[in-house]
Amino acid sequence: MNKPIDIPAEINVLAPENRADEIAGEISRRQFLAAAGVGAAALAVPGLASAARRAAALESKLLIGNYLNYAAPSDYTTFTKLFGPKVTVSTYSSSQEMVAKLRAGGSAYDIVVGGGSEVIILRSLGLIQKLDHSKLPNLKYLRPDMHKTPYDPGNVYSVPKSVGMLSFWYRPAVVKERPKTLMDMFKLLPKYKSARVNFLDGAKETLDMALCTLGRNLNSTKPQDIADAKKLLIAAKPYVDTIGGNAIELGSRGQIDICLGFNGDAKVVNRALQKHGDRVIFFLPQGTTEYFIDNWIVPNAAKDPDAAHKWIDWMCTPTVAAREMNFIGYLSPITGIEKYVTKDLANDPTINIPAKDLARYQTSHPSPKFLQLANQVYDAFKAA
Repeated sequence: MNKPIDIPAEINVLAPENRADEIAGEISRRQFLAAAGVGAAALAVPGLASAARRAAALESKLLIGNYLNYAAPSDYTTFTKLFGPKVTVSTYSSSQEMVAKLRAGGSAYDIVVGGGSEVIILRSLGLIQKLDHSKLPNLKYLRPDMHKTPYDPGNVYSVPKSVGMLSFWYRPAVVKERPKTLMDMFKLLPKYKSARVNFLDGAKETLDMALCTLGRNLNSTKPQDIADAKKLLIAAKPYVDTIGGNAIELGSRGQIDICLGFNGDAKVVNRALQKHGDRVIFFLPQGTTEYFIDNWIVPNAAKDPDAAHKWIDWMCTPTVAAREMNFIGYLSPITGIEKYVTKDLANDPTINIPAKDLARYQTSHPSPKFLQLANQVYDAFKAA
């Protein structure tokens, strides 16, 4: 078993992602046995056995809206064994897609995963419900700072799931320089015009990144800031080969050389490539960038809110939270996970971001005007 690893409490930082089918095989044997052991333990441990017996009180299905493979598959089946409801996952490639589905009323999700800005948007639209904390006793394991998120103090509507950041990752076999800032990488794109370059999908995230590259406030709606960000993106567009949510799948096959994306995604890609003697580097940029928190959220239209609360509460269990972190590669906001987290994650400063780096990074709190501008800029970028 791994030695206990201290994860800095001062980290205030998660995101979305895609994975190739082969990535699912990366769950270690120890992780698999841990997941399977929980199911077996339900028959022997009184607490778990009683939890299993209470399954009848829950509905028979739980529909989770999530990014592709943004949870360990073993946890879906283990949850069903322990508590009864069969878990079905419906994926989306961006936060905008998720919000659009909820607004259209066509997706009866019991739970969705979204960032702080989505919590604000969905709450303002009256599309999400207040959480019943009496059904979430494991909130006691949530890091103290995660009870005080700026977008939802007191976790009234959301429970933090994962923490991460945005930057570039690249294959050092292709990119010979070692960029230090986001702008460094933008300046390298013309030199590596034959490289395979992928940008993430999403209007808000793309404008966030452009503003951070320019050293501006990522929530700015100033005309000059928006114009400069648009100019930066359009100038880069000729060198961008793909835009979308399949970065992990393509990256794990060695089909991306430079990628604007998230730290957890890069970690997963690196694990896959190292099996074949290749690797990627995700760098903590000097200057500024975006860090984010993704959350579990229960829509108003949820058919099975009791099962949704049970899932969220179970996700806050340290052993389960650690298993999730080991699989998806993003920092868990749950305490008590240290002895269950693999060393390569616990000791990685791109996952456990040092406080000195985090202090200069920004969080997104977009206004309606910002979101409107982001869509306009993003449309122009994609059309360029």
